[in-house]
Amino acid sequence: VAILATWKAGAGYLPIDPEYPAERIGFMLADSGAALTLTTEEILDDLPAGRNRFVALDSTLVEMQLAAASVDSPEVGVAAEG
Repeated sequence: VAILATWKAGAGYLPIDPEYPAERIGFMLADSGAALTLTTEEILDDLPAGRNRFVALDSTLVEMQLAAASVDSPEVGVAAEG
């Protein structure tokens, strides 16, 4: 779901193996210019600290935010221009 949402948002997807050394992961994130990294609670503490924003998709906070979010589709106007 996260990959599809990333593509639909027009963002890029960079798969990172959590088994990589922290230095390698840090380089990949810095070199890619990633603004946000989606992860899980299990590997969050193993990721390098730095300027990156990490969001653990299985965290209690994210779960509460998703439960509070509207299930209705947002109203988006689309203009047919030639």
